[in-house]
This record gives sequence, C-alpha cells and structure tokens, in this order.
Amino acid sequence: MRMNDSFLIHAACVQMGCLPGNPDENTRKMVAYIRRIKEERPDTDLIVFPECAVTGYECEECYERCAETLRDGTHVTTLCAAARENAVLLVFGYVEKSERANKTELFNSTVLVERDGTIAGQYRKSNLVPGMEKRRFAAGCTYPVFETSIGKIGLMICWDSVFPEVARILALQGVELIVVPEAVETGIEREWQLALCARAFDNGVFVLSCNHTGTERALTYFGQSMLVAPNGEILRQASDLESILYCEIDLRKVRIQQEYFPMLAGCCTKRYASVYAELAGKRGKN
Repeated sequence: MRMNDSFLIHAACVQMGCLPGNPDENTRKMVAYIRRIKEERPDTDLIVFPECAVTGYECEECYERCAETLRDGTHVTTLCAAARENAVLLVFGYVEKSERANKTELFNSTVLVERDGTIAGQYRKSNLVPGMEKRRFAAGCTYPVFETSIGKIGLMICWDSVFPEVARILALQGVELIVVPEAVETGIEREWQLALCARAFDNGVFVLSCNHTGTERALTYFGQSMLVAPNGEILRQASDLESILYCEIDLRKVRIQQEYFPMLAGCCTKRYASVYAELAGKRGKN
C-alpha cells in the first residue's frame, strides 16, 4: 500500500502538555499543532501525539465522561478531519468506550488515521499499570500491524514497552515502525530509554516514542520523546519541554539490520515455538 518507492518517512512527535479532563481544549491544541507542522514541514508524513492526549492522562474521575467511541466520537472525528485536511497520518491516544455483552467498557486506546482521514485501525493497551489504569480500563488482547501508505506500522502504549513479547509479536508480523504514545513520569528516565532501545534492537525495527511533558496533577512527565534506530541507537531525542521532534526514518535500515542480526528468523523455528509455549504454560500455572 506504500504510495511510492520512497522508503523515507518524515515524522513529527508533538511532545505536549495536556489538560486533564478537557478534551475540547486538548483537541483544539492538537489540530493547531497539525496545521503548524504542515506549514513548517510540508513533507511531513506522520504526526504522533502522546498517550491519552485527547483527555489528559491523570484524570481518573473524568475517563467515563470523556470517553468516546472509535467511529463516531466527537474528538476522534475532528482529528480525522484534520488528517484529511492536511494529508497526513496521525497517531494519538484517547479513552475509548465500547459496548460488549450489554456492558460499557473503557479502554486506553491509540488510533491510527490515514492521510485521507479514514481510520486505519487502533490498539487497546494490553499491559495496564497497577492502580488507576487497572481500576478503570479493560485490557486489550490483540496486536495488529497496519499496512499504511508509508509502511507497516504497529502500536504499543507506554507500559507495553517493558514487555519484550509485545514488540516481538509485532515484528513477527513484519512491522517496520513501532509507534509508542506514552505518559511516563520523572524518576525512571534511564530505565525507559533502555527499554525502548532494547525493543528496537531485539527486533531490528524503528521505535518512535512520544511522551507527555509538564505536570498534570501529581505526575510530572520527563518528555524525552525519541526515535530509536533498528540497531538500538537513539537518532533523535527531545528535551523535557513542550516541543515538536522532527525525525527522518529510512525504512531500508530495517532490512539491513534484520539480515545482519537475524534474531527474528531464529525465533520462527518450530523448536523455539515449542520451548516458548512450554515455558509460558509452566509460568501460567504458578
């Protein structure tokens, strides 16, 4: 589905502060950033916003009020229109509500919008942080890879990054770029950088993370949104301030890295799958 023979993606991470429980203002700010980026860098293909960017992250009591459905949610619809108006792919986090078995469930979700404004798909966070997230959200259980006009994109959300299995599942489906909207607070900067670099090197793919910045309530976010190359090298990194991180992603490096370090080929063997299933089964019984 790639629109042309170019393997270059011009991306922008909007490392922004969000207002807890104010989706109208957050969405207005996001649309303004989209227009600004396309004016400054008309060749931008992809714009990424943080986890729960529409609602703000630290607003547990507001999740239910601010939640919306994927296909007809007011703020999701507005952002899809902005993607179409500016001919750019978008990734952003929001609180999703969904009806299942006559029950309303909330999810910490990230949506991927194509440049024509259509929804390419979404991902529901599967590894929920103990406390607020586990109290309010249901966990997702699927790990899709999306064939977009700029390449194969997978999504993780924040805490998912510390679980090697999530990125590996995406890589085994041929993902080239994993986009990670985040809400990570100060105090674990070193560990977080290590996790993102490891996920990139483990699988020979690009990892693009976009964090919040500033203070919402009790949490202060350290920013440091970054682009990590398939060899685990940090190519671009933001400061702790609200800013736009512009990145150029050369997808040809994915094939080069995976050929030089063929870990993915090794883990596709029947022996590997058998041993892993056996160990996972033993762990599940503990």
